[in-house]
Amino acid sequence: MSELAGPNVSETNLLLSIIRQQFQQLTRELGIAELLERASRDPEFHKSVREPARDLCRKIGILARGLDHTIAMADFPIAEASPELSSYFRHEVEPHVQSIRALAFARIGKISDYRPDESLAGLFPRIVRNPIDRDLAEAATINRAAVGESNGSNIAKVIGLAIDRLDDEADLEPISFQDQGISENDIQDALDLLEHPSFRPDDWARNRALISPVFAGKPARIPAQVRFRLSEIYRAFIFEIWLSVYTLSRALLEYLLIDRARQLGISAYEEVLPGRTRVRHLADLVQSASEVHPELLGDMDMVKTWGNRVAHPGKGDISFLRSRKEALRCLSAVRTIVTAY
Repeated sequence: MSELAGPNVSETNLLLSIIRQQFQQLTRELGIAELLERASRDPEFHKSVREPARDLCRKIGILARGLDHTIAMADFPIAEASPELSSYFRHEVEPHVQSIRALAFARIGKISDYRPDESLAGLFPRIVRNPIDRDLAEAATINRAAVGESNGSNIAKVIGLAIDRLDDEADLEPISFQDQGISENDIQDALDLLEHPSFRPDDWARNRALISPVFAGKPARIPAQVRFRLSEIYRAFIFEIWLSVYTLSRALLEYLLIDRARQLGISAYEEVLPGRTRVRHLADLVQSASEVHPELLGDMDMVKTWGNRVAHPGKGDISFLRSRKEALRCLSAVRTIVTAY
């Protein structure tokens, strides 16, 4: 897979297949929890599983970089992949990625000292696009670390240095820059934007590194309105428009349940007067849909409840929703729902 190109479906499926095989080999005799426990008390055993765990991490890293391209460049955050392989990755491998990383990168005999934010990113950047769905430990760590950060961070500094250099070169060769359509006002506008408190490119990059696209066997079968709304939710998360994540997620859920009502065998409408119908309340749609997909009730109810709190006054406290951690939980729920439907 090219470092610059996103994965095609055959490359994605091949990687997912290799990851499944290597994960099954790693856990053939012991589950992840048992592997961690034994590695923590048996240095020789830790040495024996360290390299297989590292190789598995490398494969996940290759997949992650391809999926990152999908998030950054594609019109919609949807990656085509085998439903069987992508489901295995999401439910069997992804929840344990940080544990696998601990086996791979913790010092021998020091499993308990390993911290997710101490990954060897230089070997394979952004090894996983999505944190542990059931734990969110890394997301919480990153969320705490982000508090109080200014926009004077590494990516912003790189952009600032580049603008300063352009400014210096424009003074020396003004005609050359004018030929490219760049004026002094353009450079000053760029500097003004760089200094604005809301310009936080490092945070945006960090947010993008936390999310992964929806896997779909046939992306074209996902309704255009769902794809569009999904893209808006991802953009809202990346740019930290937290409250929009919840309202857009609720809107997507409602649209999806109405669109898939016939397929689910439920009614999207109810009669209010003879000859007059209306769309059923979202709570009723969720209840009916959960009878078909009971495993989705928790995710659908969370998206509905949090969306209602944000959209309607008096629905409850929303201060806790203004955070990366909770927005990520909501986006993860949406990802699960869209994949299922």
